[in-house]
Amino acid sequence: MIKKYLSAIILFILLLALTCSSCSGPRQRADINTTESALPGKLPERGTPVNSFPKAEMVNVTQEIELISTCSYAQPYLEVAIHAVFTGPDGRTMTVPGFWDGKSTWKIRFAAPIEGEWNYEVICSNPEDDGLHGQKGTLIAEKYTGDNDLLIHGRPRVSSDKEDLTYGDGTPFFWLADTHWFGFSSRLSFTKSNSPEYDTMFQGTVDQRAEEGFTAFQAMIWVSGDNPNEGGSQWMSKWKKPAPEYWRNVDRRVEYIVGKGMVPVIGLDWGGALTPQNYEDYIRIVRYAVARYASYPIIWNLAGEYTNGTGFDPDWIECYGRLGQYISEIDAYGTLETLHSPYFKDKPSSDAFRGTEWFSFIMSEGGHSPTFDYYDNGSGSDYKYFYKEYKIYRESEPKLPWLEAEAKYEDIWEIPTDQTREIAYIAIMNGSFGYSYGSEGGWQDTWDDKDEFQTYWRDPTPWYKALNKIVGTTQLPVMKSFFTSLPYWDLNYDTKSVKWKNECPGDTVLRPTVNSTDDKRCVIIYYPMNNKEINVDTYPESTGNVLTGLNVDETYTARWFDVKTGEYTLISTAVRSDMKGRYELPWPEGLYENDCIFILTANSAPTIEEEYAKATVSEQEHITHPSSTGEKALPQPKTGR
Repeated sequence: MIKKYLSAIILFILLLALTCSSCSGPRQRADINTTESALPGKLPERGTPVNSFPKAEMVNVTQEIELISTCSYAQPYLEVAIHAVFTGPDGRTMTVPGFWDGKSTWKIRFAAPIEGEWNYEVICSNPEDDGLHGQKGTLIAEKYTGDNDLLIHGRPRVSSDKEDLTYGDGTPFFWLADTHWFGFSSRLSFTKSNSPEYDTMFQGTVDQRAEEGFTAFQAMIWVSGDNPNEGGSQWMSKWKKPAPEYWRNVDRRVEYIVGKGMVPVIGLDWGGALTPQNYEDYIRIVRYAVARYASYPIIWNLAGEYTNGTGFDPDWIECYGRLGQYISEIDAYGTLETLHSPYFKDKPSSDAFRGTEWFSFIMSEGGHSPTFDYYDNGSGSDYKYFYKEYKIYRESEPKLPWLEAEAKYEDIWEIPTDQTREIAYIAIMNGSFGYSYGSEGGWQDTWDDKDEFQTYWRDPTPWYKALNKIVGTTQLPVMKSFFTSLPYWDLNYDTKSVKWKNECPGDTVLRPTVNSTDDKRCVIIYYPMNNKEINVDTYPESTGNVLTGLNVDETYTARWFDVKTGEYTLISTAVRSDMKGRYELPWPEGLYENDCIFILTANSAPTIEEEYAKATVSEQEHITHPSSTGEKALPQPKTGR
């Protein structure tokens, strides 16, 4: 009798397994996990909460919907795909990809861009999987009530004049980034620290940079593999099965960065990882990354040094162009996209993508030559100068914002520390919308003085020393405070307003650089150090330099700004021009050892708060929202792999 019952039970189990495998017949729907534990801010399956996100459904805050498949798949990542169509209170639709998160678990992440009721429906490439296909629900997004600027104002966007970035609501956004190319890997450990000053490498680094006023964090997720974190490698089986534990570890890092108010600049991989041969496999894992991270206020960096190993090979250029276009088509949030790209063969290597609808801004790699001329970069061209490159960025059409994203990392390759600060100011004064900082020992996240990973035959600098170098900890925060105290978005590169007694040749030497607003309510002049031994510069004479175009009926305040200390020195609060609008400029002292800035502001100018409010309102007039964004069709499944 017992054997008879056992046989019946075994037969029943086999029939049940076959039924689930084929997904034939009606199935009970899996419950959508909308409990508190599924929302960012309380994630017990990942351990202690690592961000400041609220638990409630709020605008710009990522919410997570968990689904359980009712079918079994040998290769779920390849065999099935899902996305969810969200319909907002204004009628717009946003279609966001979902992702497999191990075993039978699938997830959808969504951040509502406006308040109100958002209804969604999940679509699965296998319509017989009732746990995934046809699932419906509603999110009620309320106004965000926290103090995180990214969530208050929204993810970065390109300004209407194509020169700067703003937050999503039009508020000016000043870019100051720290670079940790291995920041999502175990090289910047999420759980360990060998310094008593920091509980963990990753959190200590992010905490400190946030406190110092940095607004972005550049790192790579290395989609092709080989740079594991505490969750292991990126892949269980390359191109066939991503490893959820690796990606969950990245989740925590992305959430932590955003929770501190900084933008994660997510690099996909280094140049050359994408090839014409692996393109289809590559974009599938990129879709996976979009599904996991596009709901957060991020920026996509398609590749580090994207010409690495590819040069200007048209096949590789086409691959990166197709990749950028693909991301723009499936990322419902319109996330900004760029490539980390060197100046190559006398032109920006990113010019291949200028004018395409997906390419948002130039992310320049100026390089680390210990003098201000370029190293050859293997192009066979003559040495070039930063000024010439920056002029090309400013003047090329169609217009694009540009960023100096890697030049003269602090203490790298025997570069004098002063040059790191100088290139940041020079870049911004010449049109860059900010600066991306890096330091020796920081960009490669060196563990200790025995860790020789990518030190290029130099002595290793431990990460905790790299994190506390003077330019990164003091002088760049001072720089950010300086520019954000002015209407920096309205300051334009100006070669006409100052008549120098001894004109400096334009593209070959360091020189004072002028920025001004069109109405001259604000004029600033940056003076690099007049140190010929280091900077090979030529300066105008100290007298006879005249600022023109001032309002003869206006009084101005003139000050000096010390870029090392952040101190202001008052020259006068009652500066007047002559009857022709001219004013002879004073000359800065101590230029051999200290670069500085001259500032002239009209006494009738608006306050900085009024300037910000005016700029925001002006930008809001140019913000539009498409009626439909995101993925149009699910990718075709792959089987037999």
